[in-house]
Amino acid sequence: MEPKKEDTVYNQLFRELEQYRTEERKLEHLENLLKKNPDQETRKTAFVIMAALQSYKMWYNSAAKSYHNAADLAKTFSEKIDLLLKAITLFVTARDYKTAEEVTRQAVVLASSKDKDSIRSHLINTYLKQADQYEANKMFNKTIKVLSRLLNLKIDNEQKKSVLERLVYLYEKIGNPIEANKIRQQMR
Repeated sequence: MEPKKEDTVYNQLFRELEQYRTEERKLEHLENLLKKNPDQETRKTAFVIMAALQSYKMWYNSAAKSYHNAADLAKTFSEKIDLLLKAITLFVTARDYKTAEEVTRQAVVLASSKDKDSIRSHLINTYLKQADQYEANKMFNKTIKVLSRLLNLKIDNEQKKSVLERLVYLYEKIGNPIEANKIRQQMR
């Protein structure tokens, strides 16, 4: 059985990167490679490796953009969607919610009708995880921002009620009873 071309490209790039000790040097090597205009598969693989390195360095916005670039070069819809979902997660982590929602719309357009809801729920679940992390770290204002963003999406009534109750609790926690009461009025 002959190895797939993308496996050999990945392995070749990985071997090239072994000579460098730091992630920054590896990224620089990949950026220089991209400037040489290699073939589509090599470009896509370079962007995926760059995204992994950038994510490791906690450069989430750059990593998300690299995944997005890789998705543009992917050949199949399922591969494009998979890379876009990774980009969505990293855009949310980078607090670039607007771009995360735009990328979600792109993924929904590419998806088959049975997969559209799972892509939307991926964004919703990513928002909820981000809110949980912020709340666990007592970053209540950031939690409120994420949950408010979530209310702008199409979510079911039960989820909406849960998010509103959580917002009431958070507004009271940060000492803003006026906002908490406004939300209580919305819930009636």
